[in-house]
Amino acid sequence: MRFCLRERHDEPGRAVAGFVAHHSTKFYLAPNLVEHTFDIIRQIRAEGVTVIMVEQNAAAALELSDRSYVLEQSRVSLTGTGAALLDDPHVRQAYLGA
Repeated sequence: MRFCLRERHDEPGRAVAGFVAHHSTKFYLAPNLVEHTFDIIRQIRAEGVTVIMVEQNAAAALELSDRSYVLEQSRVSLTGTGAALLDDPHVRQAYLGA
């Protein structure tokens, strides 16, 4: 499921702002479609649009994120940059299989 709200950048006098919310559907998509979805998210992010993701592919999501939150039992258990969480021993063991 993907929901996108963006204001038009070419309309004078309007704010240049927007966001994209993305929820993973990886169990229903072939691996190449999942990668294509992440490519689109990378492009949108490169345009300066905020992207909010709820994603089960922790490694891919953390590689893309500036700010991340790890939820365990419906509570935020860790927060930090994507890079910092990729290096966190708990995240590596619990979510990355390392």
